[in-house]
Amino acid sequence: MSTREYKCAYSHCLKGGVISDSNDDIVVNKKHYHKCCRDEMDTIAKIKTIICDKICRDEKTIPQFMRALSNILYVKKVPADYFLFCLQKKYRYIKHPGGLYYVHNDDKLKAEWDYKQSKKIVNSEKFRNTKLEFAEEESFVSSGRNDKGFGDIFGGK
Repeated sequence: MSTREYKCAYSHCLKGGVISDSNDDIVVNKKHYHKCCRDEMDTIAKIKTIICDKICRDEKTIPQFMRALSNILYVKKVPADYFLFCLQKKYRYIKHPGGLYYVHNDDKLKAEWDYKQSKKIVNSEKFRNTKLEFAEEESFVSSGRNDKGFGDIFGGK
């Protein structure tokens, strides 16, 4: 029995567009998505909600914010989950669409994000179940002790 292949409905698919494994398939309204693509779509929907509800003061500026958001996510290739993290921390300070470009460049947020991701990796089951094996190394053995000191170098005792 052959497995059926579907095309991922996400226009910016992270895995090339073809879904061949049924375990990696999520169906929403008869459209097939990869799990990671669907997660990214949900993250982008959360970002848009924050922008529309908390940042935009005027409905006329929403298109400019969305254009800036698509430029950041798809042209500059900033990960959506990282941008959501930054936006949740700094949305109070954004007053205009150009402010979105400065949110993800904050060094303190980058350090906090790296710490959060490393903590997530350490706490994961895959990391816990790995056993570290070290090869036994030969210990260093000195051939003898030289008590002469620097005397031989300078021609003395």
